[in-house]
Amino acid sequence: MTQLRAGGPKWMKADFWQNRWEDNQIGWHRQVLNPMLEKWWGELGATAADPVLVPLAGKSLDLHWLQEQGHPVVGVELSSVAVNDFFAEAGMAAAQTTVHGFECFTHKNIQLWQGD
Repeated sequence: MTQLRAGGPKWMKADFWQNRWEDNQIGWHRQVLNPMLEKWWGELGATAADPVLVPLAGKSLDLHWLQEQGHPVVGVELSSVAVNDFFAEAGMAAAQTTVHGFECFTHKNIQLWQGD
């Protein structure tokens, strides 16, 4: 009950996650494609034209893989560090616009919407 009165646990707050990215405390980030995505994606029956929404996108390599399958990919991410790292590590320059209060970064068929 104390956590609810105090606004919830700290891991439910944006600044907790912002700090984790800024301090590079991102132990959940994989340096490789998620093998379960590759194994089971075909079972969904999605066609290449189907867009894919990836919430909590981080700088996941899964976004690249989905795009390589022909999908338009829209990721949503809180951290500007994660978004900037995603494009920098891939050597991609993204166009940036502001849409509905989000910073929207676009490169080919990948969009990352950064904000809360």
